[in-house]
Parts: sequence; structure tokens; C-alpha cells
Amino acid sequence: MLNTKKGKISIALFMLSGALTGYGCGFGSTCTVEQKPSSFLYEYLGMGYGSTNYAGYFDSSDWTDTKNENGGLAYNGAVGYQFSPNVSLELGLGYLAKALYHEDDTAYSYKSWYGDLMAKFSKHVSVKSSVYIKGGLMYRAVTQSSSLDDEIIVTYGNDHYYAGMFGIGGTYDIDKNFYVGAEYDYLVGASDSNNSLDYPGANVFTMHVGYRFIC
Repeated sequence: MLNTKKGKISIALFMLSGALTGYGCGFGSTCTVEQKPSSFLYEYLGMGYGSTNYAGYFDSSDWTDTKNENGGLAYNGAVGYQFSPNVSLELGLGYLAKALYHEDDTAYSYKSWYGDLMAKFSKHVSVKSSVYIKGGLMYRAVTQSSSLDDEIIVTYGNDHYYAGMFGIGGTYDIDKNFYVGAEYDYLVGASDSNNSLDYPGANVFTMHVGYRFIC
């Protein structure tokens, strides 16, 4: 079920990007390499570290054979539209590292992914570089599973919650289309999820490569 949801969201982001490419190129004034239009479509993909703090938040005194219990490799990406030189709107998707641990002969895991819709406010600090802040609403899904002797896997908690999400970062232009960037995001935790559970927030640090659909 979780894989199906993630697949649908990934396909939706891809289709949205492709469908709007022509619109993004056709909207705004003609530009040279040195000058970008004020309105255009863009996207980026990022990879880095996500601090989930499961072991620090829950009672982990009996956890053994742990892996990624407090964080690990994280991935994210977004499709956005810049309405003006300073204001954009982004639709994003991210994945956090799967946390694993054992209690006696039973293995447990936490898996989490999130989708977000955020407003972004940017400011150029030079011709090729800019800084930004952003914030908005996030949907986060959390799946808890267990298995006896790593054989029979039982998914006992498909959960989710809605919360705020905030980010800060910067970009550097390679040319008028391609750019690189670094970003920090904070995913607010939950005190009352859909299953009436609570989860810690997450800190995500990523480097990304982006593309602006500018003709």
C-alpha cells in the first residue's frame, strides 16, 4: 500500500513537470544566458542526511542491532513555479532512512516519507547566487513493521499526520538552466497522529541539482 502511494506521488510529480515544461518555457520574456525571465517552472533533486531521532525520542534502552535509529541517507525533490524574482511555490516529496532495531528475537522498523506544499521567498546576493527561506504544509507517512527472526514481516502501523515544514537554503547558477544548491528543512513532529501516536520531528540536510525550464 505504501509503495503504491509513493509510486503515484512520484508519477504525479513527473507528469506535472513534463506537462508544464512547454508552459514554463513559453511564459515570460525572451532572455539571454545572463538574464532570466521573472516567471518560470523549475525542479530539483537532492540527497543528504536526515536526522529522525527515533532512538532519542522513544524508549530505546532495550534496542540492540540498531541501524539508522537516529537518522541516515535522505532524498528529496520538488517541482516549483517562480511567480516573481522573489516568490515561488513548490510541491515536494522526500524519503527518510529506514530505522531498524531488535528487541529480543523480534526485529522492528520505522519507514517514513513525506510530501509538502511550500511558499518560497528568495533574494539574490550576487548575479549567480541567491538565498531563500520557505514554509508550508507537510503530509508525513510513517510505517512500523516487525518480524520474528527476520522471516515473517508484520506491518502493524500505517500512520500519518499533517504538520508544518520549514526550510532555508541557497543556490548557485551553473548557467541559465542548471543550478546547484544546499538546503536545511525541519519537519515538525506529531503529538496526535491519525493513530493517536506521537513522532519526533526530523532535520534534513541536502545538496541538490536543479533545472529551470527556460528557453
